Amino acid sequence: MSHQLNKHNLERFKGWLIAQGATLLNPTNQYEVLRFEHRGVTSIIYKNAKGAWSSMVGDAAGAIKAFTKGRSWTTEAIRAPLGTAKRAKYVTELLARDGNRCFFCNRIMQENELSIEHLVPRVHGGPHHLSNLALAHRDCNQQAGHLSAVEKIALREKNIKKGVDGISESNHHAATAKQQENNSVATF
Repeated sequence: MSHQLNKHNLERFKGWLIAQGATLLNPTNQYEVLRFEHRGVTSIIYKNAKGAWSSMVGDAAGAIKAFTKGRSWTTEAIRAPLGTAKRAKYVTELLARDGNRCFFCNRIMQENELSIEHLVPRVHGGPHHLSNLALAHRDCNQQAGHLSAVEKIALREKNIKKGVDGISESNHHAATAKQQENNSVATF
């Protein structure tokens, strides 16, 4: 049995995703029709300003294809856009550059919690380049969604000033100064 995915059977598609083992996530902005996670991969279906479905990221296209053909579906575990080896290289470089604190909340991250954050989102033309990347908790990254870079930095500053991580603003500045001091040490 095959199904056409549209606004009328979106609820059936959601149920099908859950049956396939996916987790439905809350949309992060008004342009997301559906956000879901399966085996470490977040997938999103977007709509444009007129409400027409416009684009997809992650494995949304694969899920829709399987749904429309009446087949089961699974996404590959923790796919990185550039492959696991390149992802590991980026993570290592970002840890060396920025330390192991989340970009958004400034709390220490465990290895299984971290994700690569694109400051300018890929869907908005942001490059997958070290200068556009930071490490963040998966939850913080998801919560920030596709905010602009300015909005993401404002969110970070708000969280730091509020002491989201339990560090006072003065202690944060001392820690930042120490990190800058460590980063300025020349290596030969």
